[in-house]
Amino acid sequence: MTERELSINVRLSCQRALCGAITPNVRLITVGWNNLDLFHLRAYFGEAPTDDEVDEMDAVSTEVISDIPFERDKVECLMDTRLRKDLDLLKAIVYASKE
Repeated sequence: MTERELSINVRLSCQRALCGAITPNVRLITVGWNNLDLFHLRAYFGEAPTDDEVDEMDAVSTEVISDIPFERDKVECLMDTRLRKDLDLLKAIVYASKE
């Protein structure tokens, strides 16, 4: 799979996996990958994420790696109120709330 094909597949898989997973507290979700070795999901929240919100992001990552054969995944759920332009982004933004 080429990098372009992987990028398209990851973005489509994320969009499907995120359906019903977004709460009003979610500000932005960014994802990255290293070939098929690592899938990385980083979710930024306006307030400290609840246990349910963390579990939901874990489920999103699990759904993505069930679609695409990544060897491992990493999920980060961070509270961060900095401006969007100041957040540490990975390869792609798959969700952004209106701010």
